[in-house]
Amino acid sequence: MSAAPAHNGTTPVVAAGEALLAASSTLSLVGDLGIIVVFFSSPIPRSHTTIRIIAFLAMADLIGELPIVGSLSLPGPPVSSWPGPIPWCQVQAIGNWYAQLSTWLWTCCYAHHVAAGATTLFCFRPLRERYFHMLCWGLPALAVGVAASVGMLGVPDDGSPQCTVKNSGWSMTFYS
Repeated sequence: MSAAPAHNGTTPVVAAGEALLAASSTLSLVGDLGIIVVFFSSPIPRSHTTIRIIAFLAMADLIGELPIVGSLSLPGPPVSSWPGPIPWCQVQAIGNWYAQLSTWLWTCCYAHHVAAGATTLFCFRPLRERYFHMLCWGLPALAVGVAASVGMLGVPDDGSPQCTVKNSGWSMTFYS
């Protein structure tokens, strides 16, 4: 007689967490697409700096949602292989971290833009939008490029199924 498989009680929690992640990521993706479609379909939103910043924030968030929604819709385990030498998990980690950093920076730029419009203090003078683009697209590309080139992104060492920074001690380095 064989023993019943051990059950630690976390399977329903993991399934609920994945369902919540799938639902929230899909809703965020739909919302991002709505903002982007409205932005590009009419010239009026494109003429306002605030709306442009929000549209670029939505684009950065959309980049982050695509690997999540894509990994949930792919067959097989979460760490399945991409057809070729680059594992899908590394591609997903690169997309996630790039978008998280970019979204965070676009949020900071939006806050700076709002503060610049609300005060006359020297430190909140409005910056040119091109500096926002260089900061919000360039800095994450540099940080994630360096992390990927030294092999820091992929299957984490803490045993979690999410594709992220391999060494969990380095996770917060991206935000420092």
